[in-house]
Amino acid sequence: MRRFLVTFITVTTLAAAYRVYSAVLIPLTEMKEIDRPLVDPMESDLRGPAAFEQQAAQVFPEFTWTHRAQQTWQMAEHAYLYFNEYERVPGAGNSIQISPVAIYWQDPKRPGSKPFRVLADRAQIKFQNSFFDAAIALSSVNPGRIVWASLEGPVHIDGPDGLTIDGQNFKFEEDSSQLYSDHAIAFSYGPTEQDQRRISGTADQLQLAFTPSQESILGKDMPRVGGLAQILLRRNVVLDMTFQQQGEDRQAKITSAGSFLYDVLKREATLDDQVRVVHIADPARTARKDTIECAWMQLQFDSTSPADPVSETSPAKAFDGLVFRSMRAQGSDNGRGSRLKVTSDEQQLAAVMQDLTYDASRRRAVFIDQQQVVIHRGEVKFVCPQIGLQHSEDNQIEYLECRGAGQMDVRQSRPDAPPMMARWGSKVQVRPDPQARVHHVRIEEQALLGVPGQFGLGADVIHLWVDLDRIQKESQGASQPQSADRNFLASALPLKRARAENHVRLDSQLLKVERSNLIDVVIHPGLIDNPLKNSTSSNGNSSANEADQPWIVSADALNLEVVHDSGKALIDVRQVTGAGNIVIQHDPGRATTVGNQSIDGPLVLKGSSLVVQNQGGVQQILTVRGEIGPQGESVQNASIGIGQAALWGNQITMARHENRVDVPCAGGLSVPIPQNLNASGGTAASATKLDIVWQEGMTFDGLDARFWGKVTAAVPGEQQSVSRLLCEDLTATLNQRISFIESPESQTDVTISEVAARHNVVVESVEYQQNRLAAVRRSKLAGFHVNLTSGDFKGDGPGVIDSWSLGDAVKFSPGENPQANAPAKQADARWRYSNVQFAGTIDGNMNRNDATLKERVEVLTAPVERAQTRFQREQLSESTPEAANAVWMKCDQMRIIQKQFSSQVEKSYEVFATGGTELEGQVFRAVADELTFDERRGQFTLRGLGKEARLYYQASAGETVSPSAARLIEFVPVKRKITIDGSSGFSGSY
Repeated sequence: MRRFLVTFITVTTLAAAYRVYSAVLIPLTEMKEIDRPLVDPMESDLRGPAAFEQQAAQVFPEFTWTHRAQQTWQMAEHAYLYFNEYERVPGAGNSIQISPVAIYWQDPKRPGSKPFRVLADRAQIKFQNSFFDAAIALSSVNPGRIVWASLEGPVHIDGPDGLTIDGQNFKFEEDSSQLYSDHAIAFSYGPTEQDQRRISGTADQLQLAFTPSQESILGKDMPRVGGLAQILLRRNVVLDMTFQQQGEDRQAKITSAGSFLYDVLKREATLDDQVRVVHIADPARTARKDTIECAWMQLQFDSTSPADPVSETSPAKAFDGLVFRSMRAQGSDNGRGSRLKVTSDEQQLAAVMQDLTYDASRRRAVFIDQQQVVIHRGEVKFVCPQIGLQHSEDNQIEYLECRGAGQMDVRQSRPDAPPMMARWGSKVQVRPDPQARVHHVRIEEQALLGVPGQFGLGADVIHLWVDLDRIQKESQGASQPQSADRNFLASALPLKRARAENHVRLDSQLLKVERSNLIDVVIHPGLIDNPLKNSTSSNGNSSANEADQPWIVSADALNLEVVHDSGKALIDVRQVTGAGNIVIQHDPGRATTVGNQSIDGPLVLKGSSLVVQNQGGVQQILTVRGEIGPQGESVQNASIGIGQAALWGNQITMARHENRVDVPCAGGLSVPIPQNLNASGGTAASATKLDIVWQEGMTFDGLDARFWGKVTAAVPGEQQSVSRLLCEDLTATLNQRISFIESPESQTDVTISEVAARHNVVVESVEYQQNRLAAVRRSKLAGFHVNLTSGDFKGDGPGVIDSWSLGDAVKFSPGENPQANAPAKQADARWRYSNVQFAGTIDGNMNRNDATLKERVEVLTAPVERAQTRFQREQLSESTPEAANAVWMKCDQMRIIQKQFSSQVEKSYEVFATGGTELEGQVFRAVADELTFDERRGQFTLRGLGKEARLYYQASAGETVSPSAARLIEFVPVKRKITIDGSSGFSGSY
């Protein structure tokens, strides 16, 4: 379009104007003296010399009157005048009128070319001096210079290189320095030997203006005018041209309802009023048309010639060395009425604006509209108040800027698909990026890109790195028929990178970014051997379930590495990195199930930095980190949560293909646990959670979760019970493996099946009844293992168990209420302290409520005033109520069974001790091979195996000791009752 416009307007208008000037003015004014006298036609009937007749027959073969013209006049060496009649103009002694008129002029610089010919019905010439009175004398007179002349009636001019001009009443005036015609003219020119273009045109009224002068630059006795100053075609200008460009036939046409004006001094051409420029490529076949329609157009030229154009004697010099400099076109004034329109079939372009400016020296174009410049190109609609464009010599974009709020819409191939769109509030800049070898597009202020209802990206500033050469190639092939299902991913993408800055928002079916200061996406061409599930596929859509809710992301900065496989028409994310206040949320809209276990609630990921690596298929690694202080300390942990379940630490790594989660630092885990694991028997209405905190690290492979470094596992917040497990190394094993890749085939509930604690194990529990502390237990072990499915457990010693329980129902001395196991009064409710130590192991079953302790087992139990108060064995000899109801026991192995009776609210224990059994109270002491204790009856049973069991007792502290020995001794301290069987002892009381 630019090349066509510059070439056509320059050549057509200026060449045509010059031909009119040179063909009309020069023959009329370039009169030279000749040596021989002229024949006076009024005094003789003799015709001119035979040479004149012969020359006329050659030059004017179709105008036979010239062959025998009454008058012939050689005006100059190469200019001849033919006419039949002449007469004076009444009232003037210096004006004559001749008719009919024929003039021809042979350009001396082109002697072999066709001469210029001028024909008119009559001509009138006014000279400077009066040289006749009553009669006209054309010889031996001094008429002076021509000051006025006219060609009247129909005028025809033709000449070399296809020149033709037809008009009426051409006039020249020295006083006004003008040559003009107030009638319609038609002209044509070309082709020439050097240029195959052909130009033709019409106009109403012609005016050539010259610079005023006191001397004639044309020579002696010529009109006193300077060089050519202006060429004006006043109305209804039509210029047509045919030519070839790039080996293809072309047609062009300029029309104007107003004038065409060329100012020689300013080297400026102007057209106004309904200006229309039409360019047609390949008119015989495709007839691709380009047009410009405007109310006003101006062209500015420079000259390579150093001379002043108005001082040149030859009018042709006024146009020598002209080169196009700039163009400006406008619609109607103040934006009212018609606007400037540009269309191009070849470029599929249609543009509407108020003002168009093009500077050829800077290769810069500017489009302006008080409202909006509107450009349609193929499937693209572009709207903006001002657009500036600068290009290289080979028509490549060097710089583009759009100022003011604007928008761009791109229709998709499917007619029912919404358009892709861009919006901005300030400006858009496009310039080459030499390093990336693409163009950099910068969109500023309220920038927005997207597809309504599908995708939207908004930010203060958006950067795009685009291969405009590829877009141009694709647009050149856009005229070819394309399928509505054509997939843009099946070819190389022109977009190489996208970057959004400040107040970034992104909205799509899969992802929403609610807050970010930076999103940077880099697209690389590559191969996708094994695409990630939910990758963008060949139909341009995601394979995700449409019912899924989008992922919601907040982060200070996000960077994405994307690979595009045009062979498979796929896009896949290879890496995502995030930094600063990261929050990622996903609510699937339904409960997540693992087997039959339901985890209801959104997934929430928080951290200070994020790295997601995708190598295709199931090979994905996610690493989220917390905030680190200046001294390397953890300021804020990263976390991943699903509903009530949460995992936190300064670094969390999830490797999907390895089915692994690692926290290589201090962290914590909080998970809901099934109600059947709630030791307090809580109801479903009270949520139960397990919290695990560690100081060194954690790893989970889908089956085993291992924690190490000062590990604490607790069930907090439960109204009836608070339990804690402390150790250095803890492993929790699920009843089935959880896969990060495939959905589980088993429908069994996923639960923790086994827990193994090692090194410095401490188990603590606290029970409440009606918001009142009821029990405190603390156990220390070397190791502990429990199978939560079967209830079997095992602990490694040496171990110590301390227990405080409210409500001391155990009595070993007579008192106010001597009945064994009688419930205590609220006013007398006391705590029972128990201490158990063993050197071997402890094992048992939680479901059966039994435990067996081995190797050097010692048990001490006594009433105390409050929880956490301890009782020592040395206090047994004291005369206190606590000592009176305290007992110490020692054995090699002890089994403890807890029983529940339907008629009792309180629980009851049975103890079975074997091997070197010893028993000691304030007023009794016993030794036996076996010992049992029935808490419900308050009875000890001593047995001797191969030797007798022995019991030593006192009526009260400090009195005489009474021994008893027997194979079987039953002893109820609170009743002072002893039953001896099979021995030398007795039965009775003390």
